[in-house]
Amino acid sequence: MGLNFGRVAAIIGTSLFTVGDTASKLVSERFGNRVASLDVLGIGLIPALAWLILFGAGAGLNTYQCGLVILAAALLGSGYLLIYKSLETEQVSNIWVLFESSSIILVLLGAVFLSERLSMIEMASMLAIFFGALLVTTDTKLRVNRKLVPAIIGSLLWGLSNIPIVYAIQDSHGFVMPILLERLLAFAVIDAYLMAVGKRRSAMAKAIVMMETSDRKTVAATAISGICDGMGMLAVGYVFLSNVVALGGALFALEPAFIMLLGRVFYRDRLTRLQLIGSAVMIIGAVALSV
Repeated sequence: MGLNFGRVAAIIGTSLFTVGDTASKLVSERFGNRVASLDVLGIGLIPALAWLILFGAGAGLNTYQCGLVILAAALLGSGYLLIYKSLETEQVSNIWVLFESSSIILVLLGAVFLSERLSMIEMASMLAIFFGALLVTTDTKLRVNRKLVPAIIGSLLWGLSNIPIVYAIQDSHGFVMPILLERLLAFAVIDAYLMAVGKRRSAMAKAIVMMETSDRKTVAATAISGICDGMGMLAVGYVFLSNVVALGGALFALEPAFIMLLGRVFYRDRLTRLQLIGSAVMIIGAVALSV
């Protein structure tokens, strides 16, 4: 199977998300899920803005495409909040291995709605990832870890946000502007939500203050997480534009293997036997999808 630019973008996106998602654990621990999600989303706007300055915006978006982007932003912002909620207390390995189950939504989208073909092996691999994700959420007594429930819901919302953005990108024949607007609106959604639930001032202001008073390690982790996440989303946008959505979803699902290694090195993460089995099943399924 020869490489094309869409596949290269998927590989680059996977690498960027691996680094950014690993760094996000420290950000969430220090700032809490509300500020962390705003910081990562906000800093993640920089790569798209830099692209626009260097290469231009291209064609604008019509009303239909803007509607799709708004829907995607609402789902994406909600997903960020919920996933970072679990990151406050749970291991980075558990969260991001579980999150990769959302890649299945991309595979199904490409196969069912975008007419990309899947073999029986690929279908079996997707089921393996679903089964592995179930084991990752359990403890030694086969009870669901309730602290991972927000991440489960957030992963689902994050995966669903890709559906309208795929159609917006392919309909507009451009990926930078839809991705930029999606992140910007998701940022606004989170800030508006936090103000609506009782905050007197914008959570964005709090995020800025906390960044200014934080140690260098935390600031560096925040910058790395945001920039890598933003650049990864641009890579995802190019994958969507290149009509390799199912393949891209499969390659994105390879991230758990790297997350587990980095989580062990940087955070001393430990998994139960069932969670290790679940992670291994997910990784095997992801590898089978990508060969």
